[in-house]
Amino acid sequence: MELIQLLGNTYYFNHIVNIGLYKLDESNCVLIDTGYGGTLGEELVTFLKSENLTVKAIVNTHGHRDHMGGNKAVVDAFNALIYASKFEDTFIERPDLTSLFVYPGAPFKAFANVQISGSQIDHILPDNGIVYIEGTPFTIVNLAGHSPNQIGLITPDDVFFTADAYVCKSELENIKILYSYDLTMDLACKDELLKMKHAMYLPTHGKPTTDLTQDVKDNIAYYAVITHAVKSFLSSPKSLDEMMKDAIELFGITPRIDSYMVGRGCLAGILSHLERIEEIEPVFIDSIMKFRTI
Repeated sequence: MELIQLLGNTYYFNHIVNIGLYKLDESNCVLIDTGYGGTLGEELVTFLKSENLTVKAIVNTHGHRDHMGGNKAVVDAFNALIYASKFEDTFIERPDLTSLFVYPGAPFKAFANVQISGSQIDHILPDNGIVYIEGTPFTIVNLAGHSPNQIGLITPDDVFFTADAYVCKSELENIKILYSYDLTMDLACKDELLKMKHAMYLPTHGKPTTDLTQDVKDNIAYYAVITHAVKSFLSSPKSLDEMMKDAIELFGITPRIDSYMVGRGCLAGILSHLERIEEIEPVFIDSIMKFRTI
């Protein structure tokens, strides 16, 4: 594990996913997300202690496992306070509920067996604006879309941690299908990112950059291709699960219950977007809900 300086007091760990760190002084810091957790969370704590750093606070950008899985290890080690936005706090405190994004019921064993411990949220953050954490001003930016109320954080060094608002091109090429809870909001978020100017950006999945323009445009283009592909499935009306058969073949999704349900959740987010912009509509055929193009 390596602590890499971005600008000034702003650093990050490239630890499977990127974890942000802002030094309040030589011995105290704030973390932006905590990664997957488990043994990785323990490694994070061990490294922080070896650097004589005490974590005073954690800012969770949203309630997905790869962003808050290490919360418990860090809180247990340093008694750190946790900050998160409203609504995302529910999923950070109750990680078992994140399965609702792919299945509207109690999780299947394939998901239940990989659950992590929840973490109590100490402070609810605003959707946008300046907040003071341990006396230091940080700017919160709403990045809802990928997750219902995802936020990003800008440090006093003007480094923007953009969470999962976009992924860099090298990561995009390795992803079979991107998840977006609300693709309509997600695409609007990406449009807003293109208007912003900051000294440096760091997505959770990708490399630091001083210009995110091309990466964000690549993400928008990716979704244009994906939505076109999904519409192409509908040469005749199909149900969500019938479309999953096409998606498995086209995107190379492994037909295993966990990857199937996650892929199904990704597809559902695309369908709801296409329905909102009136390119498809639901219909009932033999009492089965299917979708057709308009």
